[in-house]
Amino acid sequence: SLFFHAISTLFAYGLLRRLLRRPWPAAAGALLYGVHPLQVETVAWTSGMKDVLYGCLALGALYYYVRALEPRPDDDAAPRIHRRRFYIFATIVYAAALLSKPTAMVTPVLALIIDRVLLHRPWRSVGRSLALWFAMAIPIAVLARSIQPSYGVTLPPLWQRPVVAGASIAFYLGKLVWPTRLAFEYGWRPIELIHQRWYWQIALIPVAIAMALWPLRRRVPWLVAAACLFIVPLLPVSGLVIFEWLYFSVVADHYMYLAMLGPALALAFAVCKAATHAPVRGAGVGVVVAIVLAMLGARSALQMRHWRDEETYLVWLQNMNPTSVMAYNGMGLLLWRRADHVEGPQRKALLDRAEREFIAGGKPIPTYRAPHENLVRIYTNENRADDAIAQLHELMALSDAGPPQIRKDYSATFNLGGEQSMREKRYANAVRFYQEQVKYNPQDIKSLKMLHEAEAALRAASTQPATQPATATAPTAR
Repeated sequence: SLFFHAISTLFAYGLLRRLLRRPWPAAAGALLYGVHPLQVETVAWTSGMKDVLYGCLALGALYYYVRALEPRPDDDAAPRIHRRRFYIFATIVYAAALLSKPTAMVTPVLALIIDRVLLHRPWRSVGRSLALWFAMAIPIAVLARSIQPSYGVTLPPLWQRPVVAGASIAFYLGKLVWPTRLAFEYGWRPIELIHQRWYWQIALIPVAIAMALWPLRRRVPWLVAAACLFIVPLLPVSGLVIFEWLYFSVVADHYMYLAMLGPALALAFAVCKAATHAPVRGAGVGVVVAIVLAMLGARSALQMRHWRDEETYLVWLQNMNPTSVMAYNGMGLLLWRRADHVEGPQRKALLDRAEREFIAGGKPIPTYRAPHENLVRIYTNENRADDAIAQLHELMALSDAGPPQIRKDYSATFNLGGEQSMREKRYANAVRFYQEQVKYNPQDIKSLKMLHEAEAALRAASTQPATQPATATAPTAR
């Protein structure tokens, strides 16, 4: 991740230098892209590799796209062939970005902004260059929309979603200017926040900024372009449409990875303009920018400490967001794994703590399945079938208000207890679990079959001397 992030920063530098023709302002913008604390999560989070990879490839596609628009001064005989080669390479890199993460579908829009607003090419030429890129994005968008799970995710009505998007962009603007109290999960669930007055108020901030920039669109087009490059990558994940992470929060630091190109462009152009109009003042601006970048780098180094190991990260997340279901569930799994390596009172203490973490994780979002399922496994593992079944009934009760599919999926979790009990040769408990599953889904052929197998195993075991149940296997993290 660090390697690809370094390549992303170099691509950002190359792109800015091509646009500005000035190395030091381009370096300032690229450093802002590389060292800002909002980038820490994407690089430090192992599962965030998809964001680093798609961002790197998208920046690479933009860089080579801009190069494809420039004829080589030392090859006047064949500038068209030269440009065509860069365009083909840019298209290949863009295709790789689409295969890394569907969000790369915004890349043609970013290229359009750069091409039209900064390079001032006519619309017809821009359309010819980007028609293929837009066509490539369509099947990726359709595929991503069809396969990404969204049941259980609730959004406000359509007319309120621009408010959600505005508030989300205002959130990112705040973190961009003052990057403190950064967290992996912020708990910004729109269906809950939409009733808060302050949420509607901050949604007006991007609108006010847009109204201020509109009269300046001809005088400072680079500032308008920077604003668009910032907003466009955020729009697909701003709450206008349903996506999976909305289950936990509408905002996340890793959504800013490609969007940081906008602030980088704004800083680079600002430094360039200051140095051009007043060299002395430009030197002073350069010193201030260097100090700010150093402070941001130091803040990122401090932020990295929270990602040192799993326990440090989870404790930090609980402190930043006391309602984080992922923090509680993750801490419960960590304690459960530790309990597998000790015995006696220490093991019981760890399991009790894990149970409390799972219970706490099931409260902020009652429909979040993982803590409930992990409680079922702990109870089953410890031969607490009554508690496990009670937990599953509670899960079923919570699903009554949800879509039928969710209730059906929840009822299938009775099989978890049945499978665990069968592995541990606690056949009586397995029979009880499968009976509950069949009660909710009488047409579930697999559960009926497993129920018969459990009943047969129980009858066979009743004719043999009692044996000590097998030691439980390690829990599977969810």
